[in-house]
Amino acid sequence: MSASAPPGAFASGPPRWAARCSAAAAFLVPALALSAPSGYSWGAVLILCAAALSVRSWLGQRVQASTVLLALCMVALAAVWGVEANLAAGWSTLDRPAKFLLAIPCLMFLAWCRPPARWIAAGVLAGAVGAGVTALAQWHGCHAGLQVGGLYSAERCWIVVSPTDARVSGYTNAIQFGNIALLLGLMSLVALAVRWSRWTLGWRWAWIAAAVLALEASLLSMARGGWLALALVLPYLAYAAWRWASRRALLLWGLGLVLGVVALGLFKGEELGQRAAIAWREAQQFQQQGQTETSVGHRLAHWSLAWDMAQQRPWTGWTQAGYEEEKARRVATGLAPPVVLRFGHAHNEVLDMLAKRGVVGLSALLALYLVPLWIFWPTRQRVRGSTMGEDTDRTRLGLHVAGTLLPLTYIGFGLTQVFFAHNSGVMFYLFMVMLVHAALLGHAGAHRAAS
Repeated sequence: MSASAPPGAFASGPPRWAARCSAAAAFLVPALALSAPSGYSWGAVLILCAAALSVRSWLGQRVQASTVLLALCMVALAAVWGVEANLAAGWSTLDRPAKFLLAIPCLMFLAWCRPPARWIAAGVLAGAVGAGVTALAQWHGCHAGLQVGGLYSAERCWIVVSPTDARVSGYTNAIQFGNIALLLGLMSLVALAVRWSRWTLGWRWAWIAAAVLALEASLLSMARGGWLALALVLPYLAYAAWRWASRRALLLWGLGLVLGVVALGLFKGEELGQRAAIAWREAQQFQQQGQTETSVGHRLAHWSLAWDMAQQRPWTGWTQAGYEEEKARRVATGLAPPVVLRFGHAHNEVLDMLAKRGVVGLSALLALYLVPLWIFWPTRQRVRGSTMGEDTDRTRLGLHVAGTLLPLTYIGFGLTQVFFAHNSGVMFYLFMVMLVHAALLGHAGAHRAAS
């Protein structure tokens, strides 16, 4: 590398085929996440194949400190889960550690061959629309089946249906589908807001439609737990808007938010109110009567059990097998309700990790949240414009704000669901973090080279 090369640059640029693979994957990961079977994996496989074919080009190249930190997070989680691998129990025990280890060459490839931000934006737009269309199609099919006295099975149309409850679930389960749809909707709103003045009227309406469709998909999934993430996200977005938006824009977006809440109340207000009332009643029943045969009740039972087990083995935890054995023993002796045997996790990311892998595992999990949060957090220095008279680089700001949404929402999702117990949760988080990080490196590197 020459002495005049900008920090993080490489001696030679990637070939055209690699750049095309990187851009295509940046589009495919969010675009197909919810609208195709295992859609979140298609772009990931493309990145892995491109990384394998170009390994001699990116291996040993200089990388940024942020890239190294992300790689260390992946190694730590792979080690935490890899300790429990047991080939006698089947190759499936290697599934999660393998994903995190295979993500490392993908990270290095993307740090070398950085995708343009516009391809991530296009993928988010397509993914939000795809989530909404998928949800509407399933919801319509479900209610058409109910009207003629039939129920659609999960195998037939990928939807969970009962006479009083119809929840769309895409090609995964309702909670994963609804939560990732919510994230795509929020990212669409960020893209719309950050570059509002630069979008044409047609593109503004396209982003509005994408955000509405994705949020509608979340609502139709009726995944209440994911909406708790808004308690973390909305204050952050308010802070970002106050710091980076003009006062006129704040007024307009505030008005839009009020109108959105009113529309939500008119469209789904009764159902949302019923779901909230049910959740409150179930929590009361658990506290007063020990009722665990409810959605909230069984979660509270899992949390109580996981916390109690974590206190007995705080440092290394029980492992997955030990957790299952101890849980069964407690149920058999009347120390825990039978409902906890229905699930292999504690319905809370932090408590599940703490009970099974102790403080060691929890530290690795928190690093996977906090390192991206630190990398993506927008500051004036990070989003400063690169040309005279440009106070803020809008592309860089959009990437930072959207990137920050990833750990914030996942922390919220993890309050009532072990999101990393599912392929969709692991793959979408890992590859979206890597893609946004690589796009930031590429955007910054391009401006340094130009200057």
